[in-house]
Amino acid sequence: MMKTIQETETATAAIVGRFQLPNLHNAHRQLFEEVLKKHQRVLVFIGVSRILGTRNDPMDFITRKNMIEETFPEVTCLPLGDIPGNDEAWSQLLDSAIHLIAPIGQITLYGGRDSFVEHYHGKHQTVELDAFKWVTGTDIREAVGRTPLASEEARKGVIYLAENQYPRVNQVVDIAIMRNEGDSRQVLLGQRRDDRDSSLNWRFPGGFVDASDASLEAACRRESKEETNIMAESPEYLCSMPIRDSRMKGGDIIMTAFFKAEHVMGSPGAGDDLGRVGWFDLLKLSKGYVYPNHLPLLEALIASEIASGGE
Repeated sequence: MMKTIQETETATAAIVGRFQLPNLHNAHRQLFEEVLKKHQRVLVFIGVSRILGTRNDPMDFITRKNMIEETFPEVTCLPLGDIPGNDEAWSQLLDSAIHLIAPIGQITLYGGRDSFVEHYHGKHQTVELDAFKWVTGTDIREAVGRTPLASEEARKGVIYLAENQYPRVNQVVDIAIMRNEGDSRQVLLGQRRDDRDSSLNWRFPGGFVDASDASLEAACRRESKEETNIMAESPEYLCSMPIRDSRMKGGDIIMTAFFKAEHVMGSPGAGDDLGRVGWFDLLKLSKGYVYPNHLPLLEALIASEIASGGE
């Protein structure tokens, strides 16, 4: 229910927004000042995401609460969760949050143009202040991201963000590229460039999944070509498991999805992170040659080959 500011007479008002900005924009300040003139009590519902530290939601609730209350200490800031793609459910969530704070009577919800107002279908009246175009934080965040900051406070902010994220799961794929050679099944393994002993640490080629990969299978095909110069097709999922990696700290892990795929064409050649590649007879391969963290993958591959008759 849309009203003009002259028609609103409720004692309590609420402003809803994400405020993912380094400071309150002038449009925000004007909106707050206008609403504070009209109402005895002002609530500010700050949208929070379940995913921390993303480009769209870089700051947590406490950081944004402190930013707002630094300029407007008289307002009450509260978190409001996301329900993407479901305006009705989100409106009910907002109404429930309002009821906990102001259980009696109506309140007025304020926004500028392009704000939450068009998505709200709850029971409280809304006012869209035409004078204030709701600020989109995307352009401002992108500008900030292009400007390296050299201050101590900026460095503290980066550390604060890193320390207040959920542990990350970094998705990789590893691929057993297979071929038939006479009566044997051979697998292509590689060594990293810094592996100096040719009898140690042979591993399955693979790498991190790219955001542009259409699927894990597509990532397998891409990594096969980049790492070994081999075109491999018909990737078959075998298993997944966490892989110990010294680069991962603070609870972060690498999770691999392990596939086997058939060699289609191409001569093996080390590329990207690998220093050398070579074919090995799978059933004669000494486990002592294999990178220890990949031994469970080797066991899964052998079990798969035995189950399929090695074909």
